[in-house]
Amino acid sequence: FKYSHLVRFYYIGLKEYSWLYLSPDEQEAKRMAAAEAIVEELLALDNYCKDNGIDFIPLVHPTVGEVLNSGYEKETKYIVEQLNDYGLHVCDILSHFNDKAGIDANNAQEYYWEVDGHNTPTGYAHFTNGVYDCLLEKLGE
Repeated sequence: FKYSHLVRFYYIGLKEYSWLYLSPDEQEAKRMAAAEAIVEELLALDNYCKDNGIDFIPLVHPTVGEVLNSGYEKETKYIVEQLNDYGLHVCDILSHFNDKAGIDANNAQEYYWEVDGHNTPTGYAHFTNGVYDCLLEKLGE
């Protein structure tokens, strides 16, 4: 929850839940319910795009925590796996960061601001390169 901005938005922003009053098990259940709802919404968006002749490419922008841990948070991982299972081409920036840009736990702080966890200009440059590579891969299908 700390790093999964999608899940946080869904449950705090849309559902107005307060995590202070939930047990760890209840929090886990809510996070996974949010992940499932996000998958349903993204699949609906994909269907809408297909109906209107638009290519839909979901993009996963890793947080600094996910770079430090060399993997997505549980909920984000679930979302990516589900979308891949449905045949959507998910643009995975974490893989680009790790495999092509060499961004990992040893140097992540060079690419993310310590204060707020957003990318630095250099981090965003690598992010942009990842999106570019993803689009080239998608267009090559």
